[in-house]
Amino acid sequence: MNRLRLVVAVALALVSLAAGRARADDPARVWRTIETPHFYIHFYTLPHGGGEEPVAQRLATVTEYCYQRLTPMLGKGLGWKTHVVVTDEIDDYNGFAGVTPYPAVTLYANSPDDRAELNDYDDWLTDLFMHEYTHVIHTGTIGGWIAPAVNAILGLGLGIVWSPNQLQPRWGLEGLAVFEETARTAELCQSLAGRHSVIVVEHDMEFIASIARTVTVLHEGSVLAEGPMDTVQGDPRVIEVYLGR
Repeated sequence: MNRLRLVVAVALALVSLAAGRARADDPARVWRTIETPHFYIHFYTLPHGGGEEPVAQRLATVTEYCYQRLTPMLGKGLGWKTHVVVTDEIDDYNGFAGVTPYPAVTLYANSPDDRAELNDYDDWLTDLFMHEYTHVIHTGTIGGWIAPAVNAILGLGLGIVWSPNQLQPRWGLEGLAVFEETARTAELCQSLAGRHSVIVVEHDMEFIASIARTVTVLHEGSVLAEGPMDTVQGDPRVIEVYLGR
């Protein structure tokens, strides 16, 4: 019986040695990396010209733009280079981000369809990365001494195992990211002023106040008031209709 077990074990070992390398993805993929001052952008190419290199090349500019746009207000988080993985493994136009064990963003490089909110933006890739990188900076901001000590001990000095900001409510984490998207939209509208006419339909009055020269208030399908923001906000008819007094 022992001899039979030995023979079986040797046979299995020989079979495993003879087996070729196994891969979970397309074996034709060749993974490459573009390095920028603050990011590593990982993407794949295919033998006949396919792959995500065009998106990765665009991201080399987008990532640094977002870094310059966000860090003056939010800080640098961990201050480590962020790994960005570009893939299209699923038919989605989204992404996710985190800082454990190191800052990383994964983007699904699929253009949004006509029904998607991201399709409302001409440069949807910038808005998507802006959102995800806000998460990286937010959750990567680690202060005090307890969390750094925990990470130094349990992370063996190699990575992050605990980010206290990740325990914040979902509305706090997503709210900050959406706020940054909105701020960029306001900047875009302001940059177009004087060269293009921009019509914005919105209920966020703070956002409207930041971009509008002329505000039109509609009520029951008719124009109720029109003019500068301060004038419209003080109009008794607008106050009556929207505040009920």
